[in-house]
Amino acid sequence: EIASCLVGSEMCIRDRCITYVLVYGKVLDWYDDASIRTATLVAVVSACVFFYMEKNRHSHYFLLDVFKLRTIRMGILLYLLLMIFNSSAMFVSVFTGVGMKLDNYQNATLGNWCMAGYAIGAISSMILGSKGVHFKYLFAAGFLFLGLSAVFMYFEVQSAGLYERMKYPVIIRATGMMLSLIHISEPTRQEA
Repeated sequence: EIASCLVGSEMCIRDRCITYVLVYGKVLDWYDDASIRTATLVAVVSACVFFYMEKNRHSHYFLLDVFKLRTIRMGILLYLLLMIFNSSAMFVSVFTGVGMKLDNYQNATLGNWCMAGYAIGAISSMILGSKGVHFKYLFAAGFLFLGLSAVFMYFEVQSAGLYERMKYPVIIRATGMMLSLIHISEPTRQEA
């Protein structure tokens, strides 16, 4: 079991280095800083060590064959698409902080409206799921809500820029996120 601990430790080191590069890269001017270069090198070396150890072991710590399944690849693609569409949350924070000159407290209060959207998304997902609505329609509805949030921000909030109107795109986006995230693993459960 020492080999299993080594693989687990190696994964932690690699993930730590990647997190360091992603968090402090912008602050430290990316690869102009020696610590970013070192963390990147350690992450690449530890990833190579991980794959080498996994190939040469009989009892695998991480099953790499799972990526051969079509549903796993589709789930990863859907998750990445969801995270790309979720970047609209960053635009809300930037718009309220820079464009509307809101302080951190008001920005955090605005973020609390996400809870209402998450509740709406979860309840509607449970109701529609129990009615037999296929997951692909719920997933598409989630992406539709994410798009509606961006459209609402562009046409409604951009022209007026009122703090009171900002809660609606936040609620709509959170509803879309919940509808999509609840059903992200559905394709993988169908093959199992």
